[in-house]
Amino acid sequence: MQRQLPIYRCKEELLRCIGENPVSIVIGETGSGKTTQLVQYLHQRGYARNGGIIGCTQPRRLAAIGVARRVSAEMGCALGTRVGYAIHLDDNTTDETEVKFMTDGVLLREVVRDPDVGRYSVIVLDEAHERSVNTDVLLGVLQAAVRRRSDLKLVVTSATMDILKFSRFFGNAPFYEIPGQTYEVDVQYAAAPVEDYVAEAVFRVCQLHVQMPLEGKHDILVFMTGRDDVLGACELIRRRLSEVDPKWLETLLVLPCLSEAVSATASGVLDAAPPGMRKCVVATNVAETSLTIDGVRYVVDSGFMKTNVFRPKLGMNTLQRYPISQAQANQRKGRAGRTTEGLCFRLYTEAQFAQEMLPSSVPEIQRSSIDSVVLLLKSIGVARLVDFDFMDPPPAANICRSMWQLWVLGLLDDSGAITAGGRQALEFPLAPTLAKVLVESAGKDCGVEAVRVVAMISADPKELFELPKDREEVARQHHGRFYVNESDHLTLLNVLTHFVENGNSRQWAKDHFLHLPTLLRACETQRQLLERMRQLKLPVVSCGPKGLDRVRQCIASGFCLQSAQRSSTNWSEYRPLLNSGVVCSVHPSSAVYVRAEMPVYVVYHDLLLTTREYLVVVTAVERDWLIQASRGVFCSKSLMRDTHKPSTTPVTPSLPHAAVPAGGGATQAGKLGPSPPGCVRPKGTLLPSKRRRNI
Repeated sequence: MQRQLPIYRCKEELLRCIGENPVSIVIGETGSGKTTQLVQYLHQRGYARNGGIIGCTQPRRLAAIGVARRVSAEMGCALGTRVGYAIHLDDNTTDETEVKFMTDGVLLREVVRDPDVGRYSVIVLDEAHERSVNTDVLLGVLQAAVRRRSDLKLVVTSATMDILKFSRFFGNAPFYEIPGQTYEVDVQYAAAPVEDYVAEAVFRVCQLHVQMPLEGKHDILVFMTGRDDVLGACELIRRRLSEVDPKWLETLLVLPCLSEAVSATASGVLDAAPPGMRKCVVATNVAETSLTIDGVRYVVDSGFMKTNVFRPKLGMNTLQRYPISQAQANQRKGRAGRTTEGLCFRLYTEAQFAQEMLPSSVPEIQRSSIDSVVLLLKSIGVARLVDFDFMDPPPAANICRSMWQLWVLGLLDDSGAITAGGRQALEFPLAPTLAKVLVESAGKDCGVEAVRVVAMISADPKELFELPKDREEVARQHHGRFYVNESDHLTLLNVLTHFVENGNSRQWAKDHFLHLPTLLRACETQRQLLERMRQLKLPVVSCGPKGLDRVRQCIASGFCLQSAQRSSTNWSEYRPLLNSGVVCSVHPSSAVYVRAEMPVYVVYHDLLLTTREYLVVVTAVERDWLIQASRGVFCSKSLMRDTHKPSTTPVTPSLPHAAVPAGGGATQAGKLGPSPPGCVRPKGTLLPSKRRRNI
């Protein structure tokens, strides 16, 4: 089977190219074998013989795990021995590991300790065309490492990329293209712009399944934007087919494919459909290049994706829906032509493809928050970020904003250098805001509780509170027992604490209508964070039920810039303190939402943009905490005290809807008001102006 892959025919020529050059660029279609076979060829050629590791980065956890499992099976060894993987808070490698698959973020954190990446003999940056923030930083860091280490080989691989741009970046590095074996794909565009792409995709799937034969490889791949669309489309497909004729549903295996899934193999996405059945995979853009799904002959492309976009006036990322690029559209189309002629339904017009889609995606580093990147570069001695060798530099305003936010958090000093607290925060594989919560907890003797809060947030608790259709009211009553009306963060802490006290019981989670995989992820994350705290010699002490205000203070210290003030005229409305032009509401899923009297000040983990702006994962905080945490950004001179009565009736308490979301699925951006005014630049600082806000 391995010898039938396109890469096998050019094995020797490819290895010669890599052997003769410090940097090589390899282009190969998804399914050509470049991800699974290239590392094995390098291993066979002896690149791991003298103790060096062959490293391969992936932009997604799912891909890193899946590829590691595939390669370990092909090399005939147990996963975690000669072949292993390392992802966020999950390191499945040992001292004998010779081939290591990892997310780009994992390798970037290794660079902090060793800028020369001395453990590695070869590093393969796979799927480089996706241009994640981490990959872009690695391109610059590894370019410098290759200059310093003559024995290091760097291979940049992708299914599609701007070859000349990458080649020029690495000093006219040679590139090698693996000959592909693709079949013709017929493209059908929408006759007119589609208003409801989910409904149209469901219609196309049902039509294909009813009209096209089941024999042979005739599976369907549907591209949706995010979790809600994926799960919603799966449910609608099943419902529509059962309404037409239940027999059609019996022959269609509908499978969701989400990037945060533990394993695509476990969900059956990568398995062949059972005899007499067709497989329909509804996926996010993870299926564009990160996964090879065999048997696909039909592709239904919504034309959209969810992506993080940095909103400078709010100082944070928001997840929004955007059209894909033309390059992405062609990647999606190509999924239908890997093994036979295919058919691609594009749920957008040909004019939209030509006029409204960019030729290629905007690099993430130019549209996302770069707080973590700035902190990391400062830790490895990059004094002037404008001098770092970015392939596409981030906007200068974003760099300044990130440096200012890190200064407010106490992670950079007045000269822009990293502080001791910044170095501690960098040891945690977390966003600086969450890492700050843990660092702060050490001085407030509430480390156990802070770790549990951060672990639950990191476990992505969108699905934590389950609401079965036939027992929804009973489930709400069980969930209500965990609610802490001052804080969603403390509600999450409450759930995890009870789960741990009940022995991580599967039955206990089921009895209380809680999502077991989320709880198990949180437990594993908790274990690793506690271990990291002990390695850093940070005290891990429990504050007990009477010390929960200290936990809220830690949360305020990490999220002081993501804070909002209640409207003096309408208790159901809030305005972010750094941009009073944005009007928000606490999300109905929040435990804080059920209060008869809404708190004056809150901090929030996310901003959800739908038909209106919602604050998500909210905690009530005291004004003095914000003043203390913000290093003078907020002051008490004009601070609003809770003395004004609103002119409208306070919100009526009601039961929250479903889960406490940990992230937004934004489809509509809100209007932003003017930027907050700046103040005098502190003497001797290289940071942006300190902003002092009266609240």
